[in-house]
Amino acid sequence: MIQQRRGQDQPGIGDRMIVVEGHIDAERTRRVPLTHRTREAHRVLGRGEDPLEWGAETVAYIADEMLQIDAEWSIRGLREVVWLPHHQQQWIRASAPFEDAGIAISTVSIETTVATALPGSLTDERLNDFNCRTALATFVRLEDDSVVVHSSIPVHEQNRWWMPRWLADLAVLHLVEADDAAVDAAQGKLPDWEAAAYELRGRPREEPDEIISAINILRQRSEEWRELYDEPMLTFLGEKLGVVLAAGPTTAESSQEAGEIGLTGSEPELRSVVGPWRRSGDIHLLDWHPRDEWPPLEVAVELDVEHIFLGPSVRVTVSDTAAAEVDFMDVARWNSERARSPVGLWMPLVAINGRLAATTLVPACFVAGVRSDDRVAGWLSNVVSSGLRALRWAGEHR
Repeated sequence: MIQQRRGQDQPGIGDRMIVVEGHIDAERTRRVPLTHRTREAHRVLGRGEDPLEWGAETVAYIADEMLQIDAEWSIRGLREVVWLPHHQQQWIRASAPFEDAGIAISTVSIETTVATALPGSLTDERLNDFNCRTALATFVRLEDDSVVVHSSIPVHEQNRWWMPRWLADLAVLHLVEADDAAVDAAQGKLPDWEAAAYELRGRPREEPDEIISAINILRQRSEEWRELYDEPMLTFLGEKLGVVLAAGPTTAESSQEAGEIGLTGSEPELRSVVGPWRRSGDIHLLDWHPRDEWPPLEVAVELDVEHIFLGPSVRVTVSDTAAAEVDFMDVARWNSERARSPVGLWMPLVAINGRLAATTLVPACFVAGVRSDDRVAGWLSNVVSSGLRALRWAGEHR
């Protein structure tokens, strides 16, 4: 959990925005007192009194308790908050509630702008490169040609207890990854931050919010995880992952894992068949045949990868070995369209040597609280299943 920056829990005066059809209407904004949001009030997240409010309460809890966003640098809506941590804007919003397989769900998304003053520097190929190395997020091009770092995850009964903490960690990671992408896009030069900076209340923010330094806390948590799981244990986790995939996500054990991890709503019905693990250098490979009508897929797990900010991570890649070649433009378009879907998007589609794949880094700090080896393997199997869903989505939208 990100440590709190302030010792007191105090309500304040801020901007509550008029919301039209779920979006902030800046023209009708007015200043009104914010409702007191004490810790006791936020504990309603665990009581489940009104499923229709889970998304809104999750956003409020992340903004007020986890990130402790200042009213001066934020604008609030019914189910969303936009704030200015430094150069870039970040949106945290929840969808209107919907039902999937009898489960009440609200998809909570985080979007962070990539502030670059170099028009045309963020090409589809460059976005593909970013998505090949990002963690639990996707670089997405919006309709106005701007680029954001996007993560969206359904929140429901099984995961609402702990998802705010997980999403808050992701929000901090977004901030440093967005700035890193802006520097990369500047092609060896420092970005013109003054020209690229976003404004809130008519002025840019000169000093960064101190929550950005929480990335160091997450890095420390990852390093501690590395000390706990040495190389033989990481290999063991890879073997456990194969066992879980072979059983298929419709088994009781993996269904429980999927519910606890809560990265999606309903799981597809699968009849999984896997081959033996094989090794290519530090990468463990597995042939996976999830359904009769699906071509064989290749699952690659690289067990000790360095994330640029968070250190020790696991890279999971699911590749379609039979699909026709894809180009960067198609992949960028698919990721943009998936970002607007209610099922969530955090594992990007990418083109690797012309082959369509879904890939992501899972930093150790995001599984540091999972004590059981079997549960970590179950967590990774859920990542693999998410990759399968991404490939299936691309196949349906070619």
